Amino acid sequence: MSRCIAHIDRLPPEGSVFEVQMMAPAAAALLRENGLAGDLDGRPVAARLQVVPGGNAVFVLGTLQGSVAATCGRC
Repeated sequence: MSRCIAHIDRLPPEGSVFEVQMMAPAAAALLRENGLAGDLDGRPVAARLQVVPGGNAVFVLGTLQGSVAATCGRC
């Protein structure tokens, strides 16, 4: 699952800030696709991302907020 939030060729030089919310099932699927285990508690997951162009690259800085229940790796 992927979702376009920014068109790279339309970003201003200083970048843009995006706020994204995902419902728990979509966020859980994204975790699984990236090899991360855990169960979301049913609440949405929110992200605030700053997307900045940098030559041939794009830099993404941000925060992710949500609640995940996972087994301790030390137990």
